[in-house]
This record gives sequence, C-alpha cells and structure tokens, in this order.
Amino acid sequence: MRHIMSLKARRELLAATARRYQQVSKQGKSVILDEFTATTGYHRKYATTLLKNHSAQNEQLLPSKRVRPRKYTEEVQAALVLVWEATSRICSKRLVPFIPN
Repeated sequence: MRHIMSLKARRELLAATARRYQQVSKQGKSVILDEFTATTGYHRKYATTLLKNHSAQNEQLLPSKRVRPRKYTEEVQAALVLVWEATSRICSKRLVPFIPN
C-alpha cells in the first residue's frame, strides 16, 4: 500500500524520529524502524540510512550554489557566438571543427 505524505511532513517526521532512533537499543530501533517505514512508505534500508545519518545532514532545504569563475573573457564569448550563429547554432561537439586553434 502506498502512503501519500508530503515531503515537508516526511522531513518533520524524520527529524522527530531520528532523535529517538539514535538513543534506543537494537530492539527499540527495530520497532521505530517498522513504524517509520509504515508511515512514510520508504524502503527499510533507505529508512535506516536516513535515521542513522540525520544529525550529520544539513538542515537547510536548499543547498547553496557554488559560484564558478568564468572561463572565457567577453571578447572570446563574442567570437564563439559569432561562429555559433554562422553554423546555424549547432551543438558544441559539431562546432569544434569550425573553431580555429
């Protein structure tokens, strides 16, 4: 049977259950795991991984994006766009032979 539960509700349940899971004995963990899998519909192995590693996870919902430095200057970008437009906007793999070394 598939349980329909929102992601936010599953995260809240995980946060509440993980604290209990990490503090009980092996028999208690089995009972908590049974309840958690029945409620969320997660596979048992995935649920154990979530419950064991929850404190190590970052609590933020959205990870911060890594800002990468630009590889090309504006002059090089303009030249690439010019060649790309001249070749009817073909993909990069097919564009390489048209770019002089």
